[in-house]
Amino acid sequence: TLDRSSAASDVYKRQPRNLKDVLQVLLLRLGQHFEFQSAQRLAVGRLEELCDQSNGLHWLMLIDKMDQSAALLPSIWSLLRTSLFKEGQRLQVSLNASWWSGLKKAPAINIRTMFEDCEHGSEMQCSTVLMNFYERVMKELHVPEEFLIGADNTPKETKNMIMIFFLIWMLCVFSDLPLWAITLLFLIVGHTHNKLDRFFSRVKVALAGRDYFTKAQLIEILMKELKGFDFDISHLTHVWNWKACERVVGLPRMKHIHRVHAINIFRQNGCIYVKWKQYLTSESWSRPILLLPPHLVQLLATWRPDHLEQAFKPRTVATSNSFLNKLEALLADSPGSHHAEDIAHLRKIYESNVDCLLYTSPSPRDATLSRM
Repeated sequence: TLDRSSAASDVYKRQPRNLKDVLQVLLLRLGQHFEFQSAQRLAVGRLEELCDQSNGLHWLMLIDKMDQSAALLPSIWSLLRTSLFKEGQRLQVSLNASWWSGLKKAPAINIRTMFEDCEHGSEMQCSTVLMNFYERVMKELHVPEEFLIGADNTPKETKNMIMIFFLIWMLCVFSDLPLWAITLLFLIVGHTHNKLDRFFSRVKVALAGRDYFTKAQLIEILMKELKGFDFDISHLTHVWNWKACERVVGLPRMKHIHRVHAINIFRQNGCIYVKWKQYLTSESWSRPILLLPPHLVQLLATWRPDHLEQAFKPRTVATSNSFLNKLEALLADSPGSHHAEDIAHLRKIYESNVDCLLYTSPSPRDATLSRM
């Protein structure tokens, strides 16, 4: 883990230079550690290459969320160090990006924006995965046979039973379509940085020094400055109650999933099974465990989650309006300022979440979802 490697590195730096034998042992230990981490990354790289060469039969999606404080509305570069912007409540725009392998028509990268109108946790992440998958299916015009998800190794959003239940539900819904297996892939804690993080660094550079009031202006900057990347942008318009999935058919819980780094859920002979292995480089999988027999697969396939209300907390609305009032007064005294409409738009987001109303998105209650 990162803690152990950092501890070993710290011990190495503290050792007297004349203790050559001790230094050699520590260097060997650090070398073995980083060699192991590199092997995990290479395993993901090989899977990406296999998906790209699968003629669309296998898709891999790397998904991660950018630092939540990286995009705040409004952003006026010359005022960022003032107390108004440091202490004021601005609109937080989180960027949840996915990088795909195995696609032939759709852009390789998707940026999904989201506000603080929903809880940022497992149900948000499950809803994001569903909307990402749906949009890619609509653009590729087919469903893959295998769907691999490379996610951050955190129990809050992805590595938990809610995500497992959601993926089981997906396989049940797609029981009469080619998709038969979904695999979760995790790098070692502390070593999860990948090409998405490098993409996020370019996003930060693109936004640095720029002024933008609305999300539309933020997107315009990204589209202009990141021409070297093939990406599209959408919004998280719906979040569904995936926690209720467990109670529909009494799905069993898995224990100690924090110890494994590859979880494969698959459908065979009408049943749903799960198997796992400790590391991505492990040569063998565990013995498959039956999760759902055929009659429960059919039952779960008919279930649809309820939509969770997306609304800003009253305190957030109050403090944000206070900030906007102060900003409006400040800009009114500035010559050549024409941002009244932008500020009014931000207020409208807090009042009616207008950005969600501007987008259309798939609903698990739509019958077409189960027939994609």
